[in-house]
Amino acid sequence: MLSNNISWSQFEICCNDNNGIKLRFEDLCRQLFEHKFLQKNQYLHNNPNNPGIESEPVYDKSSKRWIGYQVKHFDNNVNYSQIEKSMQETVDNYKGKLDCVYIFCNKPLKSDCKSFQRIDSMLKEANITYELITDNMILDLVRSYPDLEKYYFNKHMLYQEWFESQFKNVKEKVGERYNDNLNVDTSSSKRISLFVQDDNAVNYINNKKNQVIDEIFKLKNKYSELLFASNKLISVIHTIPDITNETLLDSKKWDDKIQNEIKEYVSNFNKKIDELNSQVNDIYKSSKTESFSIFYEDSKIRKFNQKIDMYHQFIDVSKSLDLKDELRITESKVLIIKGEAGSGKTHLLTNEMNQLISNKHKALMLLGGDYLSDENIKYQIMKGLSLDYSFDDLLEILNTNGKLENSIIPIIIDAVNETAYRDLWNSFLPELYNKINELSYVKLIVSIRSDYLDELKDSLANKNNVYTLTHNGVFDGNFDSVKTFLNYYGIPFTPVEMFNNQMYNPLFLTLYCKTYEKENSEISDLYDRLLNVVNKNLYKDMGNHMVSSGYNKSINVVTPFVLELANLLSENKGRAISVEYVSKMKYWDMYGITKIPFITCLQIEGIIHQYAFKDKEFIRFTYDQMNDYFCAKAFLVQFDDKDTTLSHIENIDFHPTNINYFLYICELYAKKYNQECIGVIDKIEDDTLKHDIFNEYVDSFQRRNIYGLSLYEFEIYCKKYSVCLENVWNLFISNALKQDNIFNADTLHKYLLSLRMNKRDSLWTIYINELEFNNKLFSTIQYIVEGNQIVFKNNIQIELLLTLFGWILTSSNRKLRDTVSKAMIEILKSNFNMTKLVLEKFQNVDDPYVLQRLYGIVWGVCVKREKKDKSTYKSLAKYVYKTIFLAPQVYPDILLRDYARLIIERYIYEYPDEDCFDISTINPPYVSDPIPTTVSEDYSSNNYEKGVHSIIHSMRFENYGWYGDFGRYVFERALNSFEINHDMVFKYSLSFILNNLGYSNTLFGEYDSNVDQNNMTRLNNPKVERIGKKYQWIAMNNILARVADHYKKFDVYTLDKKNDKYEGPWNPFVRDFDPTLNMCCINSKELPDFHVINNERKTFNKEIEQLVNCEDKQTEWLEEQSDFFQFEKCNLILKDSNENEWVVLAKCAEIMVDSVSMWNSFHGFFVTNNQKEYVIKYLKENVDSNDDIIDNIVEISNIYYREYPWSKSCKNLKQSVNYQLNEKITRDEMSSKDDDELNSFFKDRDQRLICKNEHIYEKKIGEIECSYILFNWEEEYDASKKESIFFKVPSPKIIEQMKLVYGKYDGIFYDNRKRIAAFDTHLIDGKGLVIRKDVLDKYLNDNDCHLVWISNASKEIYNIKTHMKKFCEWTGLYSYDEKNEVQGNLIMTVKKIDFIKCLFLDF
Repeated sequence: MLSNNISWSQFEICCNDNNGIKLRFEDLCRQLFEHKFLQKNQYLHNNPNNPGIESEPVYDKSSKRWIGYQVKHFDNNVNYSQIEKSMQETVDNYKGKLDCVYIFCNKPLKSDCKSFQRIDSMLKEANITYELITDNMILDLVRSYPDLEKYYFNKHMLYQEWFESQFKNVKEKVGERYNDNLNVDTSSSKRISLFVQDDNAVNYINNKKNQVIDEIFKLKNKYSELLFASNKLISVIHTIPDITNETLLDSKKWDDKIQNEIKEYVSNFNKKIDELNSQVNDIYKSSKTESFSIFYEDSKIRKFNQKIDMYHQFIDVSKSLDLKDELRITESKVLIIKGEAGSGKTHLLTNEMNQLISNKHKALMLLGGDYLSDENIKYQIMKGLSLDYSFDDLLEILNTNGKLENSIIPIIIDAVNETAYRDLWNSFLPELYNKINELSYVKLIVSIRSDYLDELKDSLANKNNVYTLTHNGVFDGNFDSVKTFLNYYGIPFTPVEMFNNQMYNPLFLTLYCKTYEKENSEISDLYDRLLNVVNKNLYKDMGNHMVSSGYNKSINVVTPFVLELANLLSENKGRAISVEYVSKMKYWDMYGITKIPFITCLQIEGIIHQYAFKDKEFIRFTYDQMNDYFCAKAFLVQFDDKDTTLSHIENIDFHPTNINYFLYICELYAKKYNQECIGVIDKIEDDTLKHDIFNEYVDSFQRRNIYGLSLYEFEIYCKKYSVCLENVWNLFISNALKQDNIFNADTLHKYLLSLRMNKRDSLWTIYINELEFNNKLFSTIQYIVEGNQIVFKNNIQIELLLTLFGWILTSSNRKLRDTVSKAMIEILKSNFNMTKLVLEKFQNVDDPYVLQRLYGIVWGVCVKREKKDKSTYKSLAKYVYKTIFLAPQVYPDILLRDYARLIIERYIYEYPDEDCFDISTINPPYVSDPIPTTVSEDYSSNNYEKGVHSIIHSMRFENYGWYGDFGRYVFERALNSFEINHDMVFKYSLSFILNNLGYSNTLFGEYDSNVDQNNMTRLNNPKVERIGKKYQWIAMNNILARVADHYKKFDVYTLDKKNDKYEGPWNPFVRDFDPTLNMCCINSKELPDFHVINNERKTFNKEIEQLVNCEDKQTEWLEEQSDFFQFEKCNLILKDSNENEWVVLAKCAEIMVDSVSMWNSFHGFFVTNNQKEYVIKYLKENVDSNDDIIDNIVEISNIYYREYPWSKSCKNLKQSVNYQLNEKITRDEMSSKDDDELNSFFKDRDQRLICKNEHIYEKKIGEIECSYILFNWEEEYDASKKESIFFKVPSPKIIEQMKLVYGKYDGIFYDNRKRIAAFDTHLIDGKGLVIRKDVLDKYLNDNDCHLVWISNASKEIYNIKTHMKKFCEWTGLYSYDEKNEVQGNLIMTVKKIDFIKCLFLDF
């Protein structure tokens, strides 16, 4: 019991710890001062060695004074000189800032003695009053605060050493449930840190600022238009002070501060977004009324959309520090952690405790399994802690301790479901909850198995300030962590492990690794193998004793002990049993083994766990799962035949808490008799319990084999017991790659193939649409996309994985569908022989979404395959030719046809001597059914609901009033290229979706109504689309294919819309996904290193840093050429770290510091040697034309990356890189002829009239060839990308003549010796396209041409507040001469040295 003796002698007894009496007295006085004078949310700020008073003055609202305090402790007589010295320091440092000082002293002070009178005079002179709180006054004050009384005047023992000792005991009890090798930083551990507000939480929150700044710098470097907004955002974030443990919740205000500071920028950006959207709309409107097509404005629309995306990116990043939702857990008082059995909840909490205690952060951990009696839980806890006071007193002392150290002290109760009498928690937890809510520095963490959570609903879970966290395992779907753990044991990481849910369960993974035998991973096998391993180790530890007792290693003495112990536990209906009971087991007499060393060995091996409780020793199996399994095994070995066993199973008393025990019985029974016994649950009267047990039973098939159960029987059971469909799909996915399992991917394939598309989508597609992106399936897909190597057992396993992935292509979750497509390409590019097999396997699928994408995947593999195998490719091409192009009707899907043709065209390109195919057969138009000219249904009314209503609205074309974006901007945009009645197409499209494809509200109405349309990618594409939207895409691709076959096409780039031939879906552009490009395969470690040059470039920051706040030098600087420009010129020819020489074909370098910037761009062109002098002279003399030339550099966005430049879609590119140079001539410079005569006169003289009103003519003087093309694949709907992909590539002529080829990595070109020949340094950290010098020199020599660079440069200074700028611009021409040197210079073209209005938010 706690004492009521409040005296200094009691204080010395209770506070004589390692810190010493003096420090404890100071702590007491500080807390008394806080209790007496501080208001809520008012804190003391202590500087190191604070002068005079103990902390900075605080404002006392009641007395309206600034107050402070000083503490003096004396062992014997009072030393007044010490007090005088402190008061002198107080006066020196706080005169005018302090009104009153409180002097605490454990001895009585004599205010009338001479020494103190000097102090009195000193303070009065400084206008500082004082009050003495000494000796018995302090003791009286303590009596007013029971928490301080309990903490300082009672021997409570709760010092750091006590917490460390208690945790040491807990770790010993936990045993193997805590594994040092499994210390993975999970989302759960981050949230616990936030809950207890420890150092990890502080670092996590503060690091978020740096992460956001990094993201802003990326935007700033990518988009010059965001320069000032980015600088402002960065400066605002820099002004936000780091939070500490006590100020952690201040981070909730970060976003408000940021948004307030940048609101003008955000407002302007939102206006710009609206304006750009409006301009896009205007372009579409004009396409209806003007003579030119919407496609004529394609490049403008792309640029508008690019700008919209840019502004959205900035706004999104600016909101990244909105932490309000994330910090809800920090404000909670109770944290409930739920998770499945074996998911690692104990490991998680033990690991968190370990970190806290290691960092001297006090925390208390209790184990629910320790409380075995029906006595009051509070009594059991205090008894277990060996504390002789009440639990409420313990809470008060912990709170005082927390307040003293200004830190949260968590009480962690792990596994309350393991307590023998769980009902005790229902009465205790509400009481504890109320008490915790009264305390400021104590919080509660409770862990429980998910299936027991309902037991806490009334007592805890449904209360305020309670946060429930689901723990998904120590690995939380983290492949790398599992792989690392497997590597530690030398076990390969195969797809089977990836799909095995149990692999993310730390208990299972530990057992699996300890007992590894290939891929056999049934729980029953693991535990049986574990006992064999333990038995072998037993002979090592007790070898002499075992041999002398007549045993050898072939005799298993461990299993009989385990089974008898399991029987004892079952009979006692508990999970622990006293050592006294264990010592009386029959086993000891039967086997003659010494008890103590044997039990010790089993503890070391992690089979059993021994611990003390209430002066008694108890034994239990180490894990709950282990207990359930061994008890089930012990139950089953009692019976000799199937019927007897089955009758006893039927008599089990089923209830929610023994489901796992029953499932293990079923597993062992099925394994023994090759027959499942789930039918026994018919005896259960409670339908809900029956339903729950069956679903758990189905779930168990994910971790074990199925015995004697046919698919037909399984389907009957599923209908009979109302199985959760999600469990069935999870079952198929988990077993997908198991060759001998009846629930593998082949079975899934047969079942899904048997369904009609609409039925399949309602059952399967909706399920995969809703998979979380950290789900093991999606994680596997992402892991493969990132280029990680997978160890496959054989080709059958590869086929099973491809089959499963193939069915994921039904998904309208665009991110999932597009990412799995990239994953299939990564697998197939090293298994090219399986491409035909995949197409054949899905040949009869009725879902165009699947078949179309499979052909796209195979096309991507054809150009990315790792090994050239002509015979395999030939077989594939012939299959495609026969299946698609020799069919009575060519498959009506505009994209599938495109992919199929490319597969064959690529084969012809690679093997031109082959004559296997009739080229005319693979080129459009094709044979197909025409579009019906009449449709009976009228879809103009508003009588449609839910999903059907969404489809009709989305499909509406412009003339339908309230049009849909899909109908107007996607479908109708493509139709504008054809001479066809749009109203007819609209009606037929809807009829096709509803009647042919079978869309209905019954199947999809509810789901489609709830799809989150705001779930967008960074490119503003929805990650998850409606099922109805999927059907819209299918209908559009089907109808466009048939329209292209039967209707005239216009040349959309001519003003008079003359007839044109349809050649492919690049015109009109309807391609939606590039199978040849993978963002994860862009950056290669083998790229040349130019870091030295990049680092040198950064030194020019100093040149402009000095100008930021120095206006006097700015004008002079603007007019001077910079060394920066010379530096960039010199580095047009550069060397990598291996001394290889490279030449820049194009680049743009930029330096920015706050409001000052300079940049320099270079664009390479080839000019023939016979035109060299004249063209160079013209370019130098006509610098105004340089911008026109640069603006006309070809940008491609409608072709696939790896079809450049050889495919039919690229046929016009070779000519488009040539730029005609024309000299303008006015009418006055010509002879006196009228315009018509002049036109006729110049018809054959390369001259023409270009502006009749102003009588301006053009004269052709020469031609230059651009050295590169900008590849900008941004208009697709590829949701696997994080952002737009753009980089520069060499011109078609360079690639073809120098025989450059693609390789493993995208964006890189190789020569015929597989050496890197050209790449865009943008892929690493540069800004330009480079080509190996020897390759360029050969090209120049072979073509008798010369390389020149048109260069633009600028220096700019902005006044951010007024949106004004002053600048100077330069332009120039450089040439690559015969001596391999760069000649040429810049000249100033524009000078604005006074501030002009600058709409820098424009583009």
